[in-house]
Amino acid sequence: MTSATYDTRFFVEHYYSSDPEVTNSTTREIRREKDKAISSVVVHEVYRLTHIPMADSIIAATASALRAVCVTDDPHISKIRELKTRWIV
Repeated sequence: MTSATYDTRFFVEHYYSSDPEVTNSTTREIRREKDKAISSVVVHEVYRLTHIPMADSIIAATASALRAVCVTDDPHISKIRELKTRWIV
């Protein structure tokens, strides 16, 4: 398989499981797939604990899918450590 789309539950297991076997398995899965797609709904569900609005989740998912720098000074998006951001000032 050369591409994958991940469900919210996958990320919950990956980031919050205390079982090393689960985290090792999810890490192997992530490394196995060449092309990855994360929907804005998944981004929103994963980050809703930090109160990121849906619109910001869509922007973050788009930047992630494109492997693009997100030009923003929005603190919600800046919280997402997987994204690179910059601002004009």
